[in-house]
Amino acid sequence: MRSLAAAGVIYGVAAVAHGSGFVAVFVAGILIGDASYPHRETVERFQTSLASLAEIVVFVALGLTVNKVRVSGRSGATRS
Repeated sequence: MRSLAAAGVIYGVAAVAHGSGFVAVFVAGILIGDASYPHRETVERFQTSLASLAEIVVFVALGLTVNKVRVSGRSGATRS
């Protein structure tokens, strides 16, 4: 949970400094990604679960934006 909070803080600091929050979090993730710290496996498991949940949310959101069309035997385009 601390890693998620740290990402938010890094993003906020970059935004206040009129920088790119996304790039700041990306660079911080690369720099910290290989660091050795206690409970690394637990943090990786949490992040993996969070990423899977985010994927589900994105795909549901994309699915909700698709226009529903009537499926019929005729298409709107003419065939030659």
